[in-house]
Amino acid sequence: MLATLIAIVAAASALWVYWDATRLRIGRIKGRKGLFNMSAEAWALVTLLLWIVGFPAYLLKRNTLRAQAEEHPVESRRKPVWFAVFGVLGVAFIWNAYSSQPGSQVPDCGATATKGLVKDILARNLQQSGVGGEPTIHVNAPRTTDSDFGTYRCKAFVDIFLPDGRTLSGRAIRYTSTASDAGRHIVEIQEQP
Repeated sequence: MLATLIAIVAAASALWVYWDATRLRIGRIKGRKGLFNMSAEAWALVTLLLWIVGFPAYLLKRNTLRAQAEEHPVESRRKPVWFAVFGVLGVAFIWNAYSSQPGSQVPDCGATATKGLVKDILARNLQQSGVGGEPTIHVNAPRTTDSDFGTYRCKAFVDIFLPDGRTLSGRAIRYTSTASDAGRHIVEIQEQP
């Protein structure tokens, strides 16, 4: 979540830096050398990719750059195109931060991995309650009842075939599928048959 927030701040900052630099007509002045003699596009790109360095540097140098722009104004060409480019880069940056977080790749309610964990938990609970042998469990019609970032709340029906020949059919079950901070898939059963 923190990575996504940082990506949002970096993307918004990059768009603001580009807007501000083009509005003030800050840009690369031909014949001048120096680390801070950059185009509005370069300032925005540095802000997006190296926010912790680029954004404070722009803010610290802004008054100096503004004074230089009054003497040597630089008109940015293709301003709408660059806004679109930085907007797309910002969205890609945010999406990459969001999708690489541990909870963003959790298997949903009907995934084979999720149903396998449900079966394992139910079998273990049945064995702990005194059922001898290995029960056969089928998870039927799993569906998502609600979801948040990285968590699915699920409902399904289970058929349990006990080793002694008894069958528990169509029992309702509620469970969640989520991930630990380390990215490990976790299933928790709230309502058992």
